[in-house]
Amino acid sequence: GQIRRYDVASGIALTPFATSTSITGCDITVDHRFLYCTDLETVAETGFVRKFDLVNGALTSLPFVKGGDGGGEELVIGAGGIALFHHNYPGSGPTPLRRLDTNTDTFLSSLGELWEGANFYSGPGKETFVVIERALSTGTIFRMDGRTFAGLGGFSLGTNNGGVEAKINRDGTLVALSCCGGVSIRSRTLQSIRTLPGLTLPFAFDPNRDRFYATDTTTDELVAIDTGTWQQLFRIPVAENVTGGGDMVVSSNGEFVFMRTPSGVRMINVAAPNSVLGVLS
Repeated sequence: GQIRRYDVASGIALTPFATSTSITGCDITVDHRFLYCTDLETVAETGFVRKFDLVNGALTSLPFVKGGDGGGEELVIGAGGIALFHHNYPGSGPTPLRRLDTNTDTFLSSLGELWEGANFYSGPGKETFVVIERALSTGTIFRMDGRTFAGLGGFSLGTNNGGVEAKINRDGTLVALSCCGGVSIRSRTLQSIRTLPGLTLPFAFDPNRDRFYATDTTTDELVAIDTGTWQQLFRIPVAENVTGGGDMVVSSNGEFVFMRTPSGVRMINVAAPNSVLGVLS
């Protein structure tokens, strides 16, 4: 496998870092220096968190005793440098919600258990997390403080959350969920604010402005929305048939949207609408 890199400032694809491990959930440290990932690979009762140096590509493997758990699934890093991660369960049952201090690469005590599997999401500042339990028929969607891990609210859709994904805005006041007849916009405590019908994944918040980007699969367009007025700002044709799903990331300067599509990763210049720059992979 590879970790692919792209320099937004220069517009150049950088040499990818090679990895032979089966990495899964990943997140970057607050200083953007290291990438930490869970790994499906295990040895007996030992699991691994993989640490990649994003300057030179050096890989460090951090082993821990996983007991009877399966391979790694999700990992997210909080504002204080503490990573939250978990492994799957070979069957049906709970797994520990584990912690790793990325400042010292020390494993800390776990924070209870999750049932089989969950997806983790954090905002640009890593001040809060959203955790979506996806395995249970009535799994919970809940919010956690990215420093103290205290609960900030939660709710259940009353159905399986397998297809639900989340994104958090730049100051942690809004959460977007792919559910409820479109894109559900929620408050900091996950109270419903509004639903954006006709839009779907992939979607993302702008890290610098009060702006939200989502996908219209009917017209195959990227849609920009002002989160202050909830009015559409503009639409950009994606230049291919988009089917929903996948991921979307906005560059740190807010100029580019990287959008996963059936053909690869589309790079769209949202600073100059109507400019689709091409497919990166």
